[in-house]
Amino acid sequence: MSAFGRIVPTPLALFLTILSTHWVAGQTEPKLTLNWAARFTVMADPPIGTPLVIGDQLVVAAAELEAYSKTNGSLVWHHRFDRYVPTALASDRERIFVAEAKIYALNIKDGETVWQFTTEGNAALCSPVVLSGVLYVGTSTHKVFAFDAAHGTMLRSKDMEPGSKYPTVVTGIAGVDGEIFVSLHKWHTENGSESSGILYRLQAKTGDSVWREEEYVQGEKRGFSSAPVITDRMVLISDFVNNSIFAIDRETGTGKWRFKGERGFAGFSEPPHVDDGVVYGASGDMFVYAIDISNGSMLWRTKMPGSNMGLEMCGGRILASYQRLALLDKRNGSILMRDAQPGHNLFISSKIAVENHTAFMAGPRGVYSFDCD
Repeated sequence: MSAFGRIVPTPLALFLTILSTHWVAGQTEPKLTLNWAARFTVMADPPIGTPLVIGDQLVVAAAELEAYSKTNGSLVWHHRFDRYVPTALASDRERIFVAEAKIYALNIKDGETVWQFTTEGNAALCSPVVLSGVLYVGTSTHKVFAFDAAHGTMLRSKDMEPGSKYPTVVTGIAGVDGEIFVSLHKWHTENGSESSGILYRLQAKTGDSVWREEEYVQGEKRGFSSAPVITDRMVLISDFVNNSIFAIDRETGTGKWRFKGERGFAGFSEPPHVDDGVVYGASGDMFVYAIDISNGSMLWRTKMPGSNMGLEMCGGRILASYQRLALLDKRNGSILMRDAQPGHNLFISSKIAVENHTAFMAGPRGVYSFDCD
């Protein structure tokens, strides 16, 4: 029998959870239960982006953009992409904003196009953000655009690295308190064998630069690969190609510390997670890390059964994805349960989205909801 369908606590859901979960001996019985599974309307490459939970919907970028009821997995609407599949989405609770070959806004209720704007370059590699009614999007041509989120009017654009000889991609934008932080991955050679990560702090209203920080070492591959994470004093950002997390002083732009995972591995593919003074990250080197935010020292690390693809806090624990799922104690990294799957021969490929105690994710065949309580 297929795992797909409206799976609420039923004998089938219980069977799938028991079948596909390894409980760790000596630990309290875990509580990671499959709520429902829904099959994609169109199959394509495995989705790798971050689902968006907004209102009563779960929106996933797969072969198409698909919106599901977050309570039972029923399909609400779907929308075809113009050319690229975006890695992240944004919303102002009335519209879903999609950045790819075009920038466009969709009505959250039915997925109909509200406005669209054609720009140069590919915006699908950037995590966009909405701040005070303005949508900020970056492109593969090292530009940042600001749009009126409601109507799509372009307010301004800024070339972050004019005169770049080689590819320079805006990978993420985050904003707070009237300012935005923009991350880039800049090549310094034709084949990308040498690259750097760049972070800007800009005034949101004008686009004026406050500071610019570049992490560059000759002969090394570096590159900021995620949207920045803003704290009171620091900006944290991941470097996927160099398996690192950087902390940069929010006021001055000075580098504070750099944490590096195992050498020779692609690393942290999503923004770091901050909880009560601890930075958590899941790396492709198979380890989940806990790092002291004050100085970048490692508090603990736990090796998982495979390369990590995503991490979120769910039900007061760490939920990590490595095609399967595991729950970890955030205090010491001990594995509470591991190897959970949505069903036989089904695996997870996307990042994880969490609302309250419910986690949402996707794989090549469909989208899933798990209860972390």
